[in-house]
Amino acid sequence: MADTIREKILDNIETTLNLIKTSGGYSNTIASVQKYKQAGNEYAVTPCIIILAGQETLEKQTGFFTRAKFQTLLGLVTIAPTDTDATLNSLLGDIQKALMVDYTRGNLAENTTIQNIVPYDSVEGEPYAGLIITVEIQYLFKTSDPTSQV
Repeated sequence: MADTIREKILDNIETTLNLIKTSGGYSNTIASVQKYKQAGNEYAVTPCIIILAGQETLEKQTGFFTRAKFQTLLGLVTIAPTDTDATLNSLLGDIQKALMVDYTRGNLAENTTIQNIVPYDSVEGEPYAGLIITVEIQYLFKTSDPTSQV
């Protein structure tokens, strides 16, 4: 079974985020990047990012093409250090940098936009801190075949 363009884009995001390492010129190393699993994800090694495909809107184009805009949620989790805000901001900067190196997601998408960043609601003294980063990806596919790129 062929992967849809949407799945290929999610794979590209996973590969891209796995490149965030200090040895690659980033300020931090992301220890784990995982796609969302209904059975549960592994949070033992941090910082980690969980990728969750969100809402998608479809717009029929002239001819046999569909423009899709879908949101991908990136859940960033890390052990909360004493300088939590500075650490989260540094990790966020690396994620933004990595995602924008190729906003076309390997020529699969027209655009990638970071829409918003929301901190996890956490209780003082909790061991974890994190962000939910909403990314919108816009792409085209053949209406009759979501595995076929325009």
